Amino acid sequence: MPVPPTAVRRMVGLIAAVLVVALIAAIGAGATSAAPVNGSLSYSNPAVLAGAQFLDSVLAGVTTANGGIVADGLDAFKGPSLSFGGDPCAAGLLIKLPDGTCNIHPSPTGHRLLAAAIAEAIGA
Repeated sequence: MPVPPTAVRRMVGLIAAVLVVALIAAIGAGATSAAPVNGSLSYSNPAVLAGAQFLDSVLAGVTTANGGIVADGLDAFKGPSLSFGGDPCAAGLLIKLPDGTCNIHPSPTGHRLLAAAIAEAIGA
């Protein structure tokens, strides 16, 4: 049985999303000397932020071109992060590690912000 085109588009969107997340993590990890956020996005580092915004725009473009809805998680973290020097780790938006740094995954507070962005995107 052939795979329906909509299923293929959804799979391509999912793959793109995974790649974007991996690339954002790599950009952040590669810029630790300028952005000491331990592999996560720094809103105070223009180069890291520009890379994340570019990847975000590519993902949003692919998603909307295929009928998807985009929730802006990058923007959701921006305000709270800027209150802590652009650092989402210091803002409590990422999971803290035992050494005081953070990994790239959202904390419960970060999850709530992302959920609110999703609710706004879908009009809930």
